Amino acid sequence: MNDGDQKIWDAYECRSWPTLVVIDAEGNVVGRGSGEGLYEALDRVVGQLVAEAKKKGVLNDKPIRFDTAAFRDKVDSPLYFRIQTNRKKSEGIRPLGAAGTSPGGPAYELQAPIDWTTTDVTGEIGYTSRKMHLSLSYTYSKFEDANEFLFWRTPLVTNAASPNTEKSTIAPDNKLERLALNGIFRGLPLDSTLAIRGVHTKTTNSFSIFPTFLSVSAPNGFDRLANPSQPNFTGDVVNDLSALVGDPSVSIHEAKVFVCRVERA
Repeated sequence: MNDGDQKIWDAYECRSWPTLVVIDAEGNVVGRGSGEGLYEALDRVVGQLVAEAKKKGVLNDKPIRFDTAAFRDKVDSPLYFRIQTNRKKSEGIRPLGAAGTSPGGPAYELQAPIDWTTTDVTGEIGYTSRKMHLSLSYTYSKFEDANEFLFWRTPLVTNAASPNTEKSTIAPDNKLERLALNGIFRGLPLDSTLAIRGVHTKTTNSFSIFPTFLSVSAPNGFDRLANPSQPNFTGDVVNDLSALVGDPSVSIHEAKVFVCRVERA
């Protein structure tokens, strides 16, 4: 779904990314949560809502088709394929907190520039029928910041001959890649449903590490060596999730595996 104008974002009063909004079978918003790692809670809530909706008789278990009406009228095929792209430019000013001296000292609220470009590309191929749904999707998202660092002066250094340049890291460039496999099998023994899911997510970023930092002893400032082990940081955060979930109304084994690792080049 392309929400380039943030209409959906505003309608559901989102304040952070990602935000999960849970809507029941009757169209009511029944819960929300922000951030990663909400998989177990979300699975539990959805399972309860599905059971309640079945009892009320309001659950429509017909597979949802997201392709266009023109395509459905023209081709009657269980196979589908779609690609979505979005590019957004953000500009402005935002507050940034920074320590005034090192070590210790006051903190300052600075005006940090916003000059961001976000590029998103998503592709999915799948097969849908009354008895099963299989899909494989790939997401690529790249965040580019024209200003990775903010240079500023502290008012505690009044000696014009002393060094007085503080450095604050803003938001470094990064990219995210996600590969997801989903499968739902219906009409199994005991009228049960089996869902499988596997997700591999990798976030990569790289930024420079300053070799010095400003130490203040008013009215003077001193550039001191930070002695970083390397001039640049290049790292990956990799999340792997696999899940096998049965219909909560039937006693079927449920297993989940979540692995997170940080790799540094």
